[in-house]
Amino acid sequence: MKRRTDPADGITFVLASSPTALGGAGGGIGYQGVSSSVAIEFDTYNNGAGDGARSNHISIDEAWNLSNSALTNVYGNGSCGFAGGIPAQNSNTVPGCMSNGDLWTATIGFDGSHISVGLNDPSEGAAFTALSNYPVDIASLLGTSTAYVGFTSATGSGWENHDILNWTFADTASLPDTNAPEPTTPLLMGIGLLALLWTMRRIRHNAGLSR
Repeated sequence: MKRRTDPADGITFVLASSPTALGGAGGGIGYQGVSSSVAIEFDTYNNGAGDGARSNHISIDEAWNLSNSALTNVYGNGSCGFAGGIPAQNSNTVPGCMSNGDLWTATIGFDGSHISVGLNDPSEGAAFTALSNYPVDIASLLGTSTAYVGFTSATGSGWENHDILNWTFADTASLPDTNAPEPTTPLLMGIGLLALLWTMRRIRHNAGLSR
């Protein structure tokens, strides 16, 4: 039996054409099924092949699918705690595991055609570049030039709290007081730069989008 204290499943940052979208529970991370959308997935549970057998990764999800494009182990550590039965896990409390309870910073940049993502876990002592200039046609995926933005999360057999303590949305290439690396590309088209401060510990299935 899986221990209820083990962390799952993660959060996504979503751009969608509708403000009322709500996706699947558990491994769906509250995103799966959200049509006309694109998301950056911060995943803390190994759902098998669909997750690349990783329990600590980020990826890009497109058009309501958990497509896991550009899947990247966070700080090179793809295995943290609750990992679907795969042996030799690191504890989810160690540095570099997104569910370790630290106050993380994420910086997301979009230049009109490419996404870059930087992360910082203060326990690691250095920032981590998760994605650099990954090509994404957001307007085509949404079918519109206007997007609603927000976050989704979900739980299944395990659970964790996803606390978004602060986030800023801007159309400039710099934000004050963030420790994550800035994206390497200029920012255009009003999508701009997003900075998140969050801890992941334990909780429920939820979602929210705003314009």
